[in-house]
Amino acid sequence: MGQGGTQSSQHGAQATREHTAPNAAAPVESKAGAPAALSAEHLTKIRETIRSEKVAALTDVHFSVTIGESVPRTVHLNRLPPRIVEYAPQYRDYDYILVGDEILIIDPRTLMIVAVIPA
Repeated sequence: MGQGGTQSSQHGAQATREHTAPNAAAPVESKAGAPAALSAEHLTKIRETIRSEKVAALTDVHFSVTIGESVPRTVHLNRLPPRIVEYAPQYRDYDYILVGDEILIIDPRTLMIVAVIPA
């Protein structure tokens, strides 16, 4: 019943988080169930690993590229490479997609975006 006001205030907080520096150590929103933040070194490793995967980036998306938003079930998700799980075990069993020049880490159970990392 009282969720409407909470959602709008959370949305404003999410919009603020989107504009952090590209090398920010905490691209992951700290929500219950969300993975822990990563260091700048680990973010760099994720970028390099994903770039080496040769996955095509989506360009015409019809959803918000925002932490906490869900992607449509019609979007093909890619399994995170095992190398990423070696240094970021909190992302075990998570998927990703590329949207433009950003990496979106997705919880495949909820289809929720848990991190947005500049590619």
